[in-house]
Amino acid sequence: MIVRREVWRGHLWAAMAVVVVEHDPEFLVVHVPDGAPMGFVDGHPLGVHPWSVNGVWCGMDVLMAQRTGDAHSAWFFGPLATYINLQDPMRFTSRGFDTFDHELDIVVAPDGNWVYKDEDHLEASIESGRFTVSEGEAIRAEGQRVGRMLDAREPWWNPAWSQWSAPEGWPTPALVDDWASL
Repeated sequence: MIVRREVWRGHLWAAMAVVVVEHDPEFLVVHVPDGAPMGFVDGHPLGVHPWSVNGVWCGMDVLMAQRTGDAHSAWFFGPLATYINLQDPMRFTSRGFDTFDHELDIVVAPDGNWVYKDEDHLEASIESGRFTVSEGEAIRAEGQRVGRMLDAREPWWNPAWSQWSAPEGWPTPALVDDWASL
């Protein structure tokens, strides 16, 4: 079990406990079960984290796969859909990894068709100063790069991950006490 943290411009905002499913120098795959604990930082420059109302991951289990150096991860909600989360490349810490969500996402249907999600959230984030105009351009460029990969039907991830489910009896991970100081 490790910690996935959201860090914006050096300011920790949120963390969640995750379970490592696969890891090698090229990629990391983690599982977030429904009910996985989350932690939030008060007084963050961006305000209250949108997930803080729950205190835990709510909804469906998700399998998150990310490659070293990529500014996106692939989230698998079972066979229903694959969700490409545009984000900072992961930076490993002593107990997990840090990243930061870029607002713009891609939803991939089981047939491979895809659409952007939350384009309006990215625009609002640029207007509010969360991202600069040039950062917004880089985020859109990453979305276009991933879109071309999807159009070519050449995803880097294992298609079997969309069928993965946690083995029976896997525990819900615990958030380490020192998650804010890793």
